[in-house]
Amino acid sequence: MPSLDRTWYNTLVNDDGSGLTGSVWDKDDVNQLMNASDTAIAGTEPGWVSYTPSLAASAGVWSSPGAHAKYRLEQYGARQVTLLFSIEASTLSAAATELRIGVPLSPAAWGGTYANACVVFVSGSNEGCWATIAPGASVVTIVRNANQAFPAAGGLYVRGQILYHV
Repeated sequence: MPSLDRTWYNTLVNDDGSGLTGSVWDKDDVNQLMNASDTAIAGTEPGWVSYTPSLAASAGVWSSPGAHAKYRLEQYGARQVTLLFSIEASTLSAAATELRIGVPLSPAAWGGTYANACVVFVSGSNEGCWATIAPGASVVTIVRNANQAFPAAGGLYVRGQILYHV
């Protein structure tokens, strides 16, 4: 991990206890220290990349003016993608058993199907669902618990994440 640049910090003078001799900290001083910390921390993790995912469904049209996702590529032996998605206030034109979210990087052709729990807001209530992605696939598939159909309606929210190797 890179260390923080302490040039600014080293110019500070400790107070002798009287409250009259030390460096006075104001918001600008604290902000400089916070910015240096942010820069050092950002250098230790891969950056997040935002994108607008494509949306599809097993029936009808799934659309959202508030669809967004972000991902980052990490190296832990094998390369791994962490994908976060949030599909806000979406509309489904026909009942569908699956919702599909496009991904920027497909999983490796080797290995099995990746799965992760996610949350969906359907018909006025939150419930669990599953996000899966198969080897080589270009979409994450979302299914409701017990494989119920998503109803044709507006106000559908889907949020979750999935990790997979590329």
